[in-house]
Amino acid sequence: MKIVGTGSCLPQRVVSNDDLAAIMDTSDEWISSRTGIRNRHIATTETTTSLACDAVKSALQDAGIVGSEIDLIIAASVSTDKIVPSLACQIQAEIGAGSAVAFDINAACSGFLFGLATADAYFKTGRFHKAVVVGAEVLSKNNGLERQKHLCTLRRRSGSSRCDRRGRCLQGLCTGFGRKRR
Repeated sequence: MKIVGTGSCLPQRVVSNDDLAAIMDTSDEWISSRTGIRNRHIATTETTTSLACDAVKSALQDAGIVGSEIDLIIAASVSTDKIVPSLACQIQAEIGAGSAVAFDINAACSGFLFGLATADAYFKTGRFHKAVVVGAEVLSKNNGLERQKHLCTLRRRSGSSRCDRRGRCLQGLCTGFGRKRR
């Protein structure tokens, strides 16, 4: 198995540590010295689905393949927009991968790694050759960062490290497709 394409997508809104310090009992020094974080991206109009789909589309482009070539989609998220259809099925429809097996993994921080391991296991069956594994989170909708009026109620420890993001990669069992990664 090798990674043949990668992509990412971030929400447009950037919130700095100083922005948080203005509404929480914290400081840039306190946050950055403990986490290394100085800024985070927060979804305002973006959704988990829109960010994941954009990330997958950029990974497909990076790999030089089209969605219909994908036969497995694994989406890792604890902050999906809907329970049904799953995030992976929404991605499947968006990229035109109608024949792909598509499912979600709900495993928080380790979900993307579990997705990679799961894709590898599927490849070993010999039935799957090209997979999309995407990790997508919009955690701000669960802790109030998207709602200015509630920012002051955030706890220092969890509120300062939350961010929204999407990342994805295309994996393939075969070495005969995609570009070689260096």
